[in-house]
Amino acid sequence: MNEPKPELASPEAILHAIEKFRSLDLRYASQPKVHEAVELLRETIDRLVIAGTALAPHLLWRLRRIKVDEKLATLGHLWEPPPDLAELSRCNAESTPLLYCSSDILTPFQELDIKAGECVLLIEYESKAKPEPLESTADFASTLEAMMQDLSSRETAERIYDDPRRLKLHRVVGPPEAQFSCRDDNLSYRIFREFVREEFTRPVGRGTEFLYRISSAICTELGGHHEGWIYPSVVSLRKENLAIQPGAAHEKLRVKSARVVLVRDGGRLPDGTWIDVPSPHFPARYMFQELRTVEDPNTEPIRWIESDKGSCRIVPA
Repeated sequence: MNEPKPELASPEAILHAIEKFRSLDLRYASQPKVHEAVELLRETIDRLVIAGTALAPHLLWRLRRIKVDEKLATLGHLWEPPPDLAELSRCNAESTPLLYCSSDILTPFQELDIKAGECVLLIEYESKAKPEPLESTADFASTLEAMMQDLSSRETAERIYDDPRRLKLHRVVGPPEAQFSCRDDNLSYRIFREFVREEFTRPVGRGTEFLYRISSAICTELGGHHEGWIYPSVVSLRKENLAIQPGAAHEKLRVKSARVVLVRDGGRLPDGTWIDVPSPHFPARYMFQELRTVEDPNTEPIRWIESDKGSCRIVPA
């Protein structure tokens, strides 16, 4: 019996291309050198990365550090940075901004490693598309995918997925296993998936931003026409972050709320109970006290409303 024809580059070719990346000194390598390394993976990346598309959740969250007395005046501060302030990051090249946010409220606190005593601007976005009941499930993407496989629910799933008001993003890390008919393709897939997962979850700190050059090259040079990316959180691999093209973000999202909050390590809840965070009896890691909120997050200039500072809120796990 003949072996099925491979669809992907061979495992040897994948390993050779990865070694090409690994041999680069990313601090000094020219962009043509990085591009040359990307080209070796182009066939496989186009097949594996671009094919994985998912809908963004209805609600998204973003944080940015802010001074306690800082009152931003324009709506632009609630969105992506301007090109002249956009630094090289996980999915974007320098001067090419994306809107980075998370699918839950806890992850951005963890990603920025927010400490008690710090002030942050907490921004909540919502899709302009009408929310579906199933979006209240723990994993909207998996639920929708399961519905697509079920004849009784496929029509509903297709209607949701085809709604032009919804953001459609590419997952950079596919499922752990693939079902290719060629045995070498399954091995190629696993090798490549682990390489991509490692690059998109690599911790990067001040002074090592050059390590973003591989993940940003995968997105910027191989993305084609897309609305953004979904990639795993560095600090919580079961959570996801999103990097959204500005045009798509402004077209399909709106700011639901924006507030300045002070992160605390203890405080009084609305019911009057005082707790410390974290504690043996209450393992939540973050608590914040709202200082002020934007009256209308879609009207300029921004008008800030001082908040009742009597109680605190817990960031749910």
